[in-house]
Amino acid sequence: HAVLCTMMTFAVIGAVIFVTTTPLGGGQSKELNEDGGVENPEELLAGMRGFLVQELSGDEATAFIDPTSTQSSALDWLVFEKQYEGNWWQGQRLDPSQVRQMDPELAQQFLQRYSLITLAFACGGEKWVRIRLRWTESAHLHECDWRGINCNEDDVVTDIDLIRVGMSGTIPQEIGLLTKLESLNLRKNRVAGLIPSSLYRLTTIRFLNL
Repeated sequence: HAVLCTMMTFAVIGAVIFVTTTPLGGGQSKELNEDGGVENPEELLAGMRGFLVQELSGDEATAFIDPTSTQSSALDWLVFEKQYEGNWWQGQRLDPSQVRQMDPELAQQFLQRYSLITLAFACGGEKWVRIRLRWTESAHLHECDWRGINCNEDDVVTDIDLIRVGMSGTIPQEIGLLTKLESLNLRKNRVAGLIPSSLYRLTTIRFLNL
């Protein structure tokens, strides 16, 4: 991939981009509270779609117009995934009308879960997420405990390490929602297309291998 960036200086060797060798934080084991639940998932879905539209811009926001888009499929998975029911947002029962005003910590978790699932759906699809990544069976866990995901001490995603897992597709713009991402390692997959502009805007990036 050819890389142009005015914010950071990259040394490119093949498809590998090194910036520094900063140590990465480790994921924190944190199972979500099983006492929560989704009382009205359709309203919750609408509320979360509205929250995303106000947080995103351009094609990222308009993608929800198409119910078959990668973005719509990812959001549906977050709301309706059977093994995730009863574990929403650390056990809190969210009033759908209040979703757009969710507190910053829950908003951050929602956005990073949505970003990860959108990446997975764009480069593999629901069946691949379920069978190859096995994120479906881990849906009741914090995303920091999902396969290939590493986080810092604040449970914020810093590292995606998905080597030779059969990925095939294009990295979506939603990767930019991971505002503390330091390392993205997708080598030995069939990732193609342009590097999303949102990735260039992440000033925390230290290592890319696509």
